[in-house]
Amino acid sequence: MSGLRRTDGMRKKESEDIFENVVSMRTVLLGGIAIVAVFAAVLFITSQPKPVGNAPAGLLISISNGASYARSADVFLKLSAVGAKDCAYSNDNVAWTAWEPFTDNKQWVLPSSEGLKTVYYKCRSASGVIAGTVSDTILFDATSPTIDVTAPVSGAVYPAPAVTLTFTPKD
Repeated sequence: MSGLRRTDGMRKKESEDIFENVVSMRTVLLGGIAIVAVFAAVLFITSQPKPVGNAPAGLLISISNGASYARSADVFLKLSAVGAKDCAYSNDNVAWTAWEPFTDNKQWVLPSSEGLKTVYYKCRSASGVIAGTVSDTILFDATSPTIDVTAPVSGAVYPAPAVTLTFTPKD
């Protein structure tokens, strides 16, 4: 086994996503005879080509025309993006809709539990370049407020002119 030498090398070609792996082995002087064996292999690993072009610009999303709260989970999204071919939407920035053709308005359904909700929006250009995600928030509160009147007692008669009204608002 003396004289067996193995060299491994991995290098990346700068102009493309191709990696070249070369392995060579050389045997020198085995029983007085010089024998040289070389093995070379090239491994190509390519990623998807990077899109050429610009990402859409000016992405904006507004839920229910900028309202601070919504009484229904069904809301209206006002959207804008310059240079967008198609867009995707999400309630959690993890699970996204399929890409849809760009539109400047869209009906959307918020998750059914009450609380602060965020809708996320992203678009891509015709060349496939995706712009950064933007979002808007709204407080979803489907429960109407109520008032508990504690004074005057229901059905009681009070002399005029002054009556004190005591109540507790609830949401």
